[in-house]
Amino acid sequence: MKYITFNEVLGTYRSKEAGIKALAKYGYWFPVPLTPRVAGIVADLMGDGHLQHPPMWRMDYTSASVDELQRFNQEIKDLFGFSGYVRPCTTNAWGKSYLLAVSCKPLGRVMSLCGVPPGAKVLTPFNIPLWITEDKECFRRFIMRLFDCEGTVDKDIGLELRMWKEQSLLEKGIHFFENIKSNLLIHFDIKTTNVFLGGKNLRKDGKETREMKLKVRKHSEVIKFAQEIGFEDKVKQERLQSIVSKILSLQKYKKDGNGGI
Repeated sequence: MKYITFNEVLGTYRSKEAGIKALAKYGYWFPVPLTPRVAGIVADLMGDGHLQHPPMWRMDYTSASVDELQRFNQEIKDLFGFSGYVRPCTTNAWGKSYLLAVSCKPLGRVMSLCGVPPGAKVLTPFNIPLWITEDKECFRRFIMRLFDCEGTVDKDIGLELRMWKEQSLLEKGIHFFENIKSNLLIHFDIKTTNVFLGGKNLRKDGKETREMKLKVRKHSEVIKFAQEIGFEDKVKQERLQSIVSKILSLQKYKKDGNGGI
């Protein structure tokens, strides 16, 4: 197992003395074990979350479900003994949602060292940390949480993962998706479509972003995803199980010689 050490976090401060003072209350964190639960938090912050740039280092997590925010908050509390606070999100033009803010600068520094990119994710290049891709259980938790945040389930197309990236960083974003594709195959023998591009969007700052997509479409691969990964989101998991049930029923129908195919 890999760890984030006290000295690694201390090294993120300009002044050693200021760092020692800031970390004095959190010595019990260290060394921070890089477990599947931490991998899940990394995925959450890459998905529906946000790590603010220094010197703020605040973690924000957004959801339409207060229960989901409480789940994320409990993860942080269990691992680091720190809780955030929930408030209505006033910047979401697509519907009612809530934001969980975790204002703990040392924790923000820890999560940055774990691989969470500070700043706007569409404007920042990032990849899956090696400590996650090298460990099957860490990757399992990471990809479950990323699909929970950014994935969709559809009866016609199976599973789809979508994220956006600013045009000049598109190559980096595609590499991130290719890393997902290859590790799904390496760890779980799940074959996906090739990474492909979707729509465009012009931001208020004039920068153009592109949608990146990856799908799990073949029936056999959807079943593997359900068996090996699944969703924590209850609605998405129910939809996935419904698709799997239909696939198995169809396979039985064909096996019995009634499908005519």
